[in-house]
Amino acid sequence: MYAEHISKLLGKIKKEDKQIQAFIEVYSEEAIQKAEELDKKAKKGERLGKLAGKAIAIKNIIAIKGKKLTCASKMLENYTAPYNATVIEKIIAEDGIIIGSTNMDEFACGTDCTKSAFFPTKNPLDTDYVPGGTSGGSAAAVAAEFCDMALGSDTGGSVRCPACFCGITGIKPTYGLVSRYGLVDAAMSMDQIGPLATNVYDTKLLLSAIAGKDDYDQTTHTTAEYGSVDLEYPNEKKLTIAVPKEFLEGADERIVKLFHELSDKLAGQGHVVNEISLPIIKYAIPIFYLTSFAEMSSSMQKYDGLRYGNTNAILENLVEDEVH
Repeated sequence: MYAEHISKLLGKIKKEDKQIQAFIEVYSEEAIQKAEELDKKAKKGERLGKLAGKAIAIKNIIAIKGKKLTCASKMLENYTAPYNATVIEKIIAEDGIIIGSTNMDEFACGTDCTKSAFFPTKNPLDTDYVPGGTSGGSAAAVAAEFCDMALGSDTGGSVRCPACFCGITGIKPTYGLVSRYGLVDAAMSMDQIGPLATNVYDTKLLLSAIAGKDDYDQTTHTTAEYGSVDLEYPNEKKLTIAVPKEFLEGADERIVKLFHELSDKLAGQGHVVNEISLPIIKYAIPIFYLTSFAEMSSSMQKYDGLRYGNTNAILENLVEDEVH
């Protein structure tokens, strides 16, 4: 059952990913082996996790023990992760099947997934277009139906934008809901690992599996309510929803129309939708760029060739260094 599903996906990847280039590496043998193990467990009637049989692609900025962790950079082309990120441990615990690692903008710095040091990723909906970045490989893998779900990372839109570009669902969780342990940081005060899938339910399912407190990440929430994500939302519960009018300023007319249609639909279901004003929003982008660039500058210091990254030829003295 599960092995057959994974085999079909691997066949599709082998046939079609040469054009899309969503994956940096595909874990064919491990995925099939895991699927066969789950088939045996299912036949025995043993308990299976909430992600049982789901093929999950992982952005190549999240550590998977024994696998290359390149961040789509030549500097880390041969670097192997020494441990699993917490989200990987949680996926394994819930019987998810990790099918491969996906392409991205180098060191999560880009907007369209054409800034990988290896190759650009194309949008499965139309290969003349980009899939969005920086998690474009993960979004493209989901949209191309190479996997059931995927993980990306989002600092300023790197899950949400490619999800939008590729016509799928993506979430940037509230900071601290998902552990960042094992995520190569871009801007550490804003980075969050987020799920992508073709529909809301599967996106929420993956989020429910990876969310929760982690002793390895002190920024994760400690309250019990943040340790789980309910998959079912009570229909009788009505919400009060604030809509900042500044969010729509400058937006495409078609987007504004759809936005209002959704607001009207929610109001028709009994929810209260109030338009509000958040003037401070005008400072959001300047603050984001100041903060993210400063933090990225800090995070990149470790790629000095001593701790991580390529090491240039060893020079005998500073004079020789100046000549070079």
